[in-house]
Amino acid sequence: MEEEIGKLPEKQCRIIIVKMIQSLKSRMEKVQESSNTFNKDLEDIKKKQTETNNTITEIKNTLQGINSRIIEAEEWISELEDSMVEISEEQNKGKRMKSIKDSLRDL
Repeated sequence: MEEEIGKLPEKQCRIIIVKMIQSLKSRMEKVQESSNTFNKDLEDIKKKQTETNNTITEIKNTLQGINSRIIEAEEWISELEDSMVEISEEQNKGKRMKSIKDSLRDL
């Protein structure tokens, strides 16, 4: 093609060169637009990633709070169970004492 262009008259050669430059400019503009779109998309992805990380942190904090409450509830239940055992032992002790008193009266 270079040989063909070299054989053309100067005016036609300039027209072809101008058209090639215009075509190149058009392609460069498309590449620039694609680059801008890519950069915008990348920025959007980074924002979404930050939002996702913030959401994950919130979920972790919420789960830690729930876990803490569960542990407190388990401790409270354990204390109540211990109290119930003590009360039950006291009731049994009282029943035994009454039984012993009744036995002593019978004697």
